[in-house]
Amino acid sequence: MTTQPSTVGPGETLATARRMMRDHGIRHLPVLDGGTLVGVVSHRDLYASESLVGPGANLVSQAMTHGAYPVAPHEPIGRVAGCMARRQFDCAVVVEQGRVVGIFTVTDALSLIERSAGADTAG
Repeated sequence: MTTQPSTVGPGETLATARRMMRDHGIRHLPVLDGGTLVGVVSHRDLYASESLVGPGANLVSQAMTHGAYPVAPHEPIGRVAGCMARRQFDCAVVVEQGRVVGIFTVTDALSLIERSAGADTAG
């Protein structure tokens, strides 16, 4: 899990979101409206909005996935990973007392599998 993830507002531009992702080396940004989690914008969302909607879509609110998969910090990782797999979510946003405190991505899950399998000689 990444703690204290970068976040973006729904009224921010897609260029701002893209720049944040590039600068921080990330692919998902929780979207907060007045401190409340309202969605997630991903690298994939940015590409889709550019190719499907074209230059008319320039706000995060126009490209983001509305809603998000919020989880508590102490939610069992197996339950979170299982839900992500069944519902084909790329991330879960960790929320504690209404505040975003982390993000858990498919990449995080794969890193956990690698560590638990002792795959230090792979690839």
